[in-house]
Amino acid sequence: MIKNLIEFQNKLINGDLPVQAGQNETLSPAASVGDFFWQGDLKFTVINFNDFLKSKTISITHPDTRTEDIKYTEIQPKEEDKQLVPGNTIGAKHCLEHLNVRYFVPEKWSRNESYDSLFGPVIYYKTENKILHNEHGIPSIPKDMCILNTYQRNLDQETKRETRARD
Repeated sequence: MIKNLIEFQNKLINGDLPVQAGQNETLSPAASVGDFFWQGDLKFTVINFNDFLKSKTISITHPDTRTEDIKYTEIQPKEEDKQLVPGNTIGAKHCLEHLNVRYFVPEKWSRNESYDSLFGPVIYYKTENKILHNEHGIPSIPKDMCILNTYQRNLDQETKRETRARD
């Protein structure tokens, strides 16, 4: 058994496994609350969608930081809401394939590049959808999945200030 684990570890380290970075994958419909995956600097976390389906507004606790509840409000998504990360850089080009979704945004949500929160939209997928990106692969999200989108910690303005103060 240990020998098999070591062989698997070596294959993983050497990149000899069938799953590679940037490869198109599908999130399993069996994924449970708390499961997550990254697409570059954007994290997708499976959350309990029952509360979101009952209301146009909801509060959730960030699963990583356990910060206070953040209020989310449902919006009618527009074409520009396909882009999941504010900004105009290559790294911000994570886009939904279509808008057959329920779309909830956090308080003070902005498409402006200066939006400095770690919290992105919560999206309930009515049908399977792909997250398009020209560098990070194209994962598919199955229907009836609810996903919290969060951003990499180093994008947070507070973290930038803390880093600057330490330096």
